Amino acid sequence: MRLIGPVVSAILLARVVYADGWEIRAGIGNDALNGFVSRSDDNGFTNDFRLALRRREGDWALGGSILDRMITSSEVMQRSDLVELFATATWLPNALVALQLRAGPTFVGGLGGLWVQTHWHRISNMGPRDPRKVPTLYTHDVRTAGVVGLRADTSYGGHIRIYGALDGQVALGDTGVTFAEGTSGLRVSYGIGPVELGVFGELALGRYSVDDLALEVPGAYRPAWQLDRRLGVGVRVNRYRLIAEYHTNETSSGEAFSQITFERR
Repeated sequence: MRLIGPVVSAILLARVVYADGWEIRAGIGNDALNGFVSRSDDNGFTNDFRLALRRREGDWALGGSILDRMITSSEVMQRSDLVELFATATWLPNALVALQLRAGPTFVGGLGGLWVQTHWHRISNMGPRDPRKVPTLYTHDVRTAGVVGLRADTSYGGHIRIYGALDGQVALGDTGVTFAEGTSGLRVSYGIGPVELGVFGELALGRYSVDDLALEVPGAYRPAWQLDRRLGVGVRVNRYRLIAEYHTNETSSGEAFSQITFERR
């Protein structure tokens, strides 16, 4: 039985960021969340679960993270699951800059995504329940490799804030995802007492590379430099923030994707 999905679902996808002490961050992404912006097609990156936990002391934060991604291709009826497990070390010297180093194993293959998807379709009465309409073919057994990544974030401003990030990672082995990406954005917020409303927009230019054919099925990772436009809205009450965002080209797939997060600072 798959453990990652139920655990993340049970804690409701939180993204927690606060001062010294424990920080936890989690989120869900799904093409079904696109709603009226674009259609849901259950193709490509069908669903993501993300969870991160770290302990912050002064300028440093140590912890770990997990990405559990379900990849399906309705064109060839193939599927694969991608799981990345990282140990993370983040340096936060001031309010303007954050640098994070991450490293750990990545796993690709049949890791329970088919079980989660088919049972969700039955329980929710959403999505196809006919096995002939759901990709079921895993192309190989589970394979693993190592990944090393580095990310730098910066931001400046108050209610009108500009921000940017440089992110990249290298997969060391026959599977896993290698990429380089730069992001820039603008966020505008307005406070009414303990409530703050915000909107943001950003552009991300990135190049993704995979050697594993299971990650390169139609709707999944594609080569060449590509642009992703992202829009989001959020509401914060005291230390809690709910955010919804829409991506036009998730990680070079050519497919739209949406994410929901819950933040506590």
